[in-house]
Amino acid sequence: MIETVLTCLNTYHRFSTEKRVKFVIHPTDSTVYQAFMEELARYQPQPSAILQQRKVLPKVVIPSHEPAGEITVEVIGFKDDDVQNAVKLLLRDVDQCLVTCDMKLSPLRELVSELTQAEVDNIYKMSRSCNTEVTFKLEDNDILIEGLQADAFSMRDEIQQVLHRKATAVPLGLPSHWEDEHMDTDLLMVALHSHSSEYQRVKTKFLETSGAYSRRLSISEILRVQNATLYQQFEAQKEKIANDMITDWPVTVGRELWHGTDCDSVTKICTYEFNRSYCGKNATVYGKGSYFSTTSEYSIQYCSQSQPPSLSS
Repeated sequence: MIETVLTCLNTYHRFSTEKRVKFVIHPTDSTVYQAFMEELARYQPQPSAILQQRKVLPKVVIPSHEPAGEITVEVIGFKDDDVQNAVKLLLRDVDQCLVTCDMKLSPLRELVSELTQAEVDNIYKMSRSCNTEVTFKLEDNDILIEGLQADAFSMRDEIQQVLHRKATAVPLGLPSHWEDEHMDTDLLMVALHSHSSEYQRVKTKFLETSGAYSRRLSISEILRVQNATLYQQFEAQKEKIANDMITDWPVTVGRELWHGTDCDSVTKICTYEFNRSYCGKNATVYGKGSYFSTTSEYSIQYCSQSQPPSLSS
């Protein structure tokens, strides 16, 4: 039996030095078993030689980006020439795969310096998803992208799309019917003429949903709130939500609702928008916040009683 095993072992060792082979021996003769183990030991390198070889082997460090960090590749071999050749091949592949590209050839590169902080943060977020690293050079209207070739080129295309959307975006204009005499002011309260269509639309909608209060209500004035900053912020958020909610069926993004509050809070809301510090203090059933109603009847209950409620559109 030992002759057969040794023949197989010799054949295997000659044609395959990298793989491992296992023999299961059930010796009935201790002499035969000992002879087999001694013969097998001749084909195994000495442990001390392996340890000594490990000490002189080089380590190849490949730069990587978050979240992997730095990757260390250890190359092990029995011949120094084989190890060095393997290192050279590995570094060659790394140089071929890892690239750095930029936006210098982009016709929209002039828009790089005009990116908002939100747009910059979004690009950083996309970079992490693409396993790349970006470096902004706003003074040069450029963005450096580092990573694997396919990832870096894909990230460059994503940035190009961001710049394209910025170039083709239509500035958020203000309603054409707003008074433009004092458009440079942060807040303008415009009293609507009682015969105007805007006045009549708000009045009708208010009375139709006022329920039992309709017979006791007397509308003294309706004001239009003209706050350009808040209006543009509202339209920008509305557009973002509409883009995020693209479906196969129509989706309503905005609705006209009612809010009842005291007189002191009206000016604050019109100037600084809704805020928990001065909103929701009348009703906090579901926690602190700004509450709205689909009917004016419900909101009327939370209007100040010291003065007639001021209605605004």
